[in-house]
Amino acid sequence: MKVLPYTSLRLIYFIPLIFALGVLFGYLPGIIYPSFILVYLGLLALYFIVMLVEAARSIHISAIPLFVLIGFLTHMTYGIGVILGLLMPSLQSKLKPKHES
Repeated sequence: MKVLPYTSLRLIYFIPLIFALGVLFGYLPGIIYPSFILVYLGLLALYFIVMLVEAARSIHISAIPLFVLIGFLTHMTYGIGVILGLLMPSLQSKLKPKHES
């Protein structure tokens, strides 16, 4: 977001951030409203069902668990990376602009 701030502010780049926050903190409303836990678990189940369906459509059947695990970890690390990037202004990209190569 710091390298290309104009394109990085598109909603599509914030979806992993929202996903990671939802996974990490989505259960908290369930402490006050216990029925919300069902909504939280239902949304997580829906996510994993979509991942399983997509994995089954695109790769060998024995690789499905690995596909789901790597997909989940990718979404979480991207989302957490966005959070860290927003919270730590001192983080600098190690990428060089094209004219410095």
